[in-house]
Amino acid sequence: MKRYILNVLLLLVLSVTGYAQDTTNDEPPPSEDASAEAFDFGFVATVEVDSGFVRLHPSEDAEAVASVFVDERLEVISRNLDGTWFEVRRPGRMTNLGWVFTELLDWEDRPEFLPLGDAVTGLTSDSASPITTDYAVFIIEGVALRNGPILERSQRLLNIPPSVVVPVLARNQDGSRLYVNYLGTEGWIVGFTARQRNDIMQVPQAPNLP
Repeated sequence: MKRYILNVLLLLVLSVTGYAQDTTNDEPPPSEDASAEAFDFGFVATVEVDSGFVRLHPSEDAEAVASVFVDERLEVISRNLDGTWFEVRRPGRMTNLGWVFTELLDWEDRPEFLPLGDAVTGLTSDSASPITTDYAVFIIEGVALRNGPILERSQRLLNIPPSVVVPVLARNQDGSRLYVNYLGTEGWIVGFTARQRNDIMQVPQAPNLP
């Protein structure tokens, strides 16, 4: 009788052990890479100075509304008129912090693909032409903004510095000249001074070209 009871108990133990093994999750724990993917927020910039201010508008004169610190990661939401300020928020948050000057940040993405978040701050005058498009290019070398697409028949309006973003309003027949708006002043630039975009021919062709 004792032997029978022992056999029954042994069978119960084996059954419980087998059930526990079946219900155990055989999948390995998520790797660090998988965890990082869960926090992939697109355009991310890292603060590369000890500390800096976040401002209400993209201007050094605007009110400081927060601070950021070295190695802090920020999600970039939009850009200002010339791409020298980014509108940011902390990853995973729904509320934007404000605007950070880009020289305080390090990033690897292309700011010309960001939407325009402030089309007013930084305009050169009250009569400046408003920005009406998100399509833009990144200027890789300084270039003269001219009043016509042909160098010999046009005058220089001003110089556009390198490492800024300018909205593109139109192009010439082959996209080698671009009609842009720099801080409210419209004119033509040579296309090779901007970082290449494969979709440049989707920009409308300017009317009445020579």
